[in-house]
Amino acid sequence: MRAPLVVGADGRYGRLPGEAVAPVLHTGDLETVLLEWERGRERDCLEVYQWTNALAARKAVRKY
Repeated sequence: MRAPLVVGADGRYGRLPGEAVAPVLHTGDLETVLLEWERGRERDCLEVYQWTNALAARKAVRKY
């Protein structure tokens, strides 16, 4: 059994998908592993994504 995929907002998003799929490239589990990684990344980023959307919806920032 594989360990759960851990994601983080520290620049690892380019490396983590490769590490996740490498062991299963030639098996039928590729799509499952990628979906698991994607869902973990979305959980990890959701709060910042929603905060950014709320911030962008506000009035323009005035210049100082």
